[in-house]
Amino acid sequence: MKRLVVIDGKSVFYRGYYAMPGLSMADGTPTGGVYGFVSLAIELIKKLEPDYVAVAWDKRGTNIRKRRELYPEYKAGRKPAPDDFYQQIPILHELLDAFGWPLYEIDDYEADDIMGAFARQAEARGIETCLITSDLDALQLISPMTKVYAMKNGLRNIEEFTSEYFEEKYGIKVELIQAGTGELFKKLESEKEAPVADVIFGGSYTQYATHGELFENYVSPENENVIKEYQNTTGYSTPYTLDGSVLIVNPDLTKGMNIEGYSDLIKPELKGKIATADPANSSSAFAQLTNMLQAEGGYTDEKAWTYVKDLFTLIDGKIGSSSSGVYKAVADGEMAVGLSYEDPAVKLLNDGANIKVVYPKEGTVFLPASAAIIKNAKNKENAKKFIDFIISQDVQDTLGTTTTNRPVRKDAKTSENMKPIEKIKVLTEDYDYVIKNKSDIVKKYNEIFTDIQSKQ
Repeated sequence: MKRLVVIDGKSVFYRGYYAMPGLSMADGTPTGGVYGFVSLAIELIKKLEPDYVAVAWDKRGTNIRKRRELYPEYKAGRKPAPDDFYQQIPILHELLDAFGWPLYEIDDYEADDIMGAFARQAEARGIETCLITSDLDALQLISPMTKVYAMKNGLRNIEEFTSEYFEEKYGIKVELIQAGTGELFKKLESEKEAPVADVIFGGSYTQYATHGELFENYVSPENENVIKEYQNTTGYSTPYTLDGSVLIVNPDLTKGMNIEGYSDLIKPELKGKIATADPANSSSAFAQLTNMLQAEGGYTDEKAWTYVKDLFTLIDGKIGSSSSGVYKAVADGEMAVGLSYEDPAVKLLNDGANIKVVYPKEGTVFLPASAAIIKNAKNKENAKKFIDFIISQDVQDTLGTTTTNRPVRKDAKTSENMKPIEKIKVLTEDYDYVIKNKSDIVKKYNEIFTDIQSKQ
């Protein structure tokens, strides 16, 4: 079978640019981005042995034109790359010509659009496609004929995302059904008398904790290697990744400010410059709310709720419609600080964005994504092997070094932009309390927010 490799050019180029800022030729011409490309090219030639290679690129000035016609604010605050970034592009063109690799940049299309089009056209022609990118949105393109590889530990290594590793290790064929977590849980409810699936993975601890009747009891032998606070204590729900509440900071807009935690956000100069989503409608924003309550004294502590009131007064009614809008606003220079979560923040760092990720000095709450065996599963023994697999050493190391999801295993490796958990002050969520009292917490927040708005 022929193999096509499509590289997300700008993503790789950015990594090289920011990883090697001082790299240049004798005449001072910068070459960091080009060096990064060379490093990756050598790696993929060795590893993938492609028959064809193409590079997808965001065409400067036109790639988002159609999107702006539909939504004028799309990436409106994004700053252009520095001049020395664009100085390297002619050198990249020479490199690609030497390799015989065409660069595709098309008016009105972003690189991910081009990559998706290549993948589907190649599949129709019986050609296997390998997508090289740091954008995990590409995972939705995975199929028997399309694989996604993420850049690992900087520039030189790439790691495959596929179910085939599990299949090869255990000789068990995997059929993956992808959908939103809420949709999947509804599907489990409707099929509980005769389940189609054997395992569900992904989704928050609350979704599993409130649907215990849908799952089989199973505690993996690997459970003892998981960080104590995130071990399987329900008997059926196995955490396998963590995501924590962080502050994402734009250094250009916070010069002279020392932002190390929640207390440092209560500054008059930050009024209207703090980005957040709505805790009543966003799971990440709600996690930030419970995190800051824990950090400031507890879920019912009046001092903690006073802090919430002070903070949202400074937020000045600028509540984002989605969690993605928060970190994008900070990265694009529209807002100075964002109440975000670790996964996208680290991804921005990996992509070379001009941001800092701050783990609040008062403490960070990490919430687990879980997996469980479905009640009356037809392939229960194989399902147990899958649970063991996702918290095994190999898989946890891969998650920690190739994705922006933090592993749960004590000794798992993590990427250079993910701060070691032992260097972070960690707060533990009282899961039972939050599950039982979520509506009350949201109600109190809404009352505070409404009161603030009425006085402005």
